[in-house]
Amino acid sequence: MGLAYFFLFIMILGAAGAAVALLVLAWIIWKKSGFKIFSVIPVLLAVPCAVAAFYLLAIVWREPPWGVHF
Repeated sequence: MGLAYFFLFIMILGAAGAAVALLVLAWIIWKKSGFKIFSVIPVLLAVPCAVAAFYLLAIVWREPPWGVHF
């Protein structure tokens, strides 16, 4: 079971990191580009990454590895 929670933790970090990286990319495009509309694409891609991170976090919160249910 510990290995499954490890992989869930890695996937949560990956999804959250991808969301942050895409939002930073959107900010860079917004600041430097003449076509500011292109900054919408990374924002739209960051939304599913953030949703996936919260979904995976909800899985761990519902079935915690420490055995205490809130």
